[in-house]
Amino acid sequence: MLEEKVPVVTPHGFDENTPLPHPAYVAVRILNTYRDTRNREVVTVDTNAIWGIETEDGQSVFEVFGSQVIK
Repeated sequence: MLEEKVPVVTPHGFDENTPLPHPAYVAVRILNTYRDTRNREVVTVDTNAIWGIETEDGQSVFEVFGSQVIK
């Protein structure tokens, strides 16, 4: 799980009354794209490459579905 300050990942902000999940965005560098065994597009991204965002344990490379990436 990525943890980052609200103003960095969303211009909309939110508080304790905001319904969850709430949209947020992280700039990423696309490292690879492929189709899995169910023919879904899978994208390997690096969250550290542009904004320097990573998990508490230093992970910054993730696989996400293509539908989760806005180009």
